[in-house]
Amino acid sequence: MAALTVGLSAATVGLAHESPNEGHIPKDVNYGFEVIGRDTLAGVTDGNYTDVWSHNGFAYVGTFQEPCSDAGVFVVDIDAAISQFRNGGNISGATVADIKSAPNTRINDVKVHTVGDVDVLIATQEPCGMQIPAAPQSDGNPPGQVGQGGISLYDVTDPTKPKALKKNFLEFEGVHNTFPWTDAEGNSYLVGTADTFDFFDTFFVDITKPQSPKLLTITGALDWIPQGVNLDQLETGSSAGIFNHDVWVEEIDGVQTAVVSYWDLGFVTL
Repeated sequence: MAALTVGLSAATVGLAHESPNEGHIPKDVNYGFEVIGRDTLAGVTDGNYTDVWSHNGFAYVGTFQEPCSDAGVFVVDIDAAISQFRNGGNISGATVADIKSAPNTRINDVKVHTVGDVDVLIATQEPCGMQIPAAPQSDGNPPGQVGQGGISLYDVTDPTKPKALKKNFLEFEGVHNTFPWTDAEGNSYLVGTADTFDFFDTFFVDITKPQSPKLLTITGALDWIPQGVNLDQLETGSSAGIFNHDVWVEEIDGVQTAVVSYWDLGFVTL
């Protein structure tokens, strides 16, 4: 049964680098982690869970259920999950809300960011499951899938009663990851990863008014790679390709800096 598991670590970081496996942590080895809480997410079994984010004592868990369903996002009271587990009681009662996704849509990434006095859940959406009827194959790839792309924003100031602010925003067929931040002037933004696979897959959105987000710009590898570089020389490895996989924003030397993790292209800072 799939579950959200909460753990503490008594190990030091150095232990992870002392294995003989070329610096990688071997599987099935516990370096001092202890399970202190668990919740079975409303009893959903045999599922895949894509991402988790904690905010003010609650965990937000994205899902990719097989077969593709509308499981969406689970919201879990972390203290309740710990307490119930320690007392040997119900391990499926800490889920306080389940935000359903659109049919044939998985939620890959979840983040919660406070905008003004509102806690905003950002959920990325990718089509999954059923293929578009009568759609042709493209370049040997299977037809596209039905379902929603883009992102959806929810007010989770009360995590037990999520309220939709803006659903299915952006026309991208899928969004993989996002990261939000607030600047010194109090404006809130997010940077995201679009499943466009066309070298322009990094987008920025103004979410200062989360009920009416505004797409600001789209950019990508072709804006950054020096002219004259042969792209074929960069597409190597077992899964060759050039695309944005993940993003993070951090203030570095006083500058709000986005770190963009590029598949087969290293990382780019903006």
